[in-house]
Amino acid sequence: MKVKISQISNLLLFGLIFILMSSCHQSESFDDVIKSSTSNECSYLSIDKDPMNEPLTPEEELILKEAFTRITIINDNGFRRIKQTCGAEINISEPLFEFFFTIVEKSNHNTNYQTTRTETEFNDCVARTIYYFATLFGTLESFNSINNWITQRYGAFGVQLSEIYRVITQFLVTEQIDANYYIPSMTANSNNKLFLVIRIYENGVLTKYHAVAYMSHGGNDIVYYDPQAAEYLREHPNANISPYNICTFDDIVQAYKITGVIR
Repeated sequence: MKVKISQISNLLLFGLIFILMSSCHQSESFDDVIKSSTSNECSYLSIDKDPMNEPLTPEEELILKEAFTRITIINDNGFRRIKQTCGAEINISEPLFEFFFTIVEKSNHNTNYQTTRTETEFNDCVARTIYYFATLFGTLESFNSINNWITQRYGAFGVQLSEIYRVITQFLVTEQIDANYYIPSMTANSNNKLFLVIRIYENGVLTKYHAVAYMSHGGNDIVYYDPQAAEYLREHPNANISPYNICTFDDIVQAYKITGVIR
């Protein structure tokens, strides 16, 4: 009788272990399904500040880049629209989702602060973008010294497209790249710093070329940071503008990989 009880106990114990192991295996499989269906990484992404009004750390920029790769932007009769309806669908915070939603909306309505500035004021985009990259590498140059150097040689109405490379190499270590080939090969974790020259359109008409900094990409869309717009926003906090915007690969005229500063 004791032997039978012992055997029954062993069978019950084995059965319990089997059930627990099966349960764990099922739980892991479910996690895998959630991981693959929610996002590429499944990590919850959030930034504890407003990117529109506060500068981001390099770590926060990487979060921003990763979050944008999870966004799906579709073209709806010539207007950009985010396919997702909330951040939970792609495992990012709602404020971060609203940040991208705002950028997409502003890109559709072509909110352009430049129309409020004088001709000489809004042609410092090359200087602003050079200074932005230079500060990332710990430059000793001030914005005024960069802008004065450019103004003395090219006047107050901006740098000609053919001269931009020469101007950049005066202050930054750079190489020109093919954006259509180079950018798609970059991952969200890439910390490459790209200086872009893009076309700016108003009401479907090309109005100027503009210097900006690449932030992230997804599909045919690129999120860029506009140092000139950021400076204008600091001067006019209530302005209805964004230091971030969206363009397409077709809008890129020139692209440069920045790897340091000229000391």
